[in-house]
Amino acid sequence: MNVISVMTLKKSSDYLIADFTLETAADRLHDAGGALPVVSVTGEYLGIVDERMLMWALRSGEAGLDSLLVEISADFDLIRTGAIAECSEITGLVDKYGVLPVTDDRGMFIGTVLARDLP
Repeated sequence: MNVISVMTLKKSSDYLIADFTLETAADRLHDAGGALPVVSVTGEYLGIVDERMLMWALRSGEAGLDSLLVEISADFDLIRTGAIAECSEITGLVDKYGVLPVTDDRGMFIGTVLARDLP
């Protein structure tokens, strides 16, 4: 079974925009369960961020609550999959964050796979 058969499309997925502040991102991460993809304003996938990464940026002094996500993008995890990947191939990746971003061949964010959606 391919990822495309279980993925949630972008329009129904939770994700963050790179120009959100860390404060806004923290609120959304808390509501979403701890990890979300980050997308540029043009739709390019930039990585996945979790609450731990935000806390590290804040505690280290690298960023403040009013800093933008794009300012800490070097810390993002770049895990992702394509829509035609086999579900059996991505189980370990989804387990790490509970969500796995799906991109097209240009690196554009097209949706997510959640751990609960895998067979």
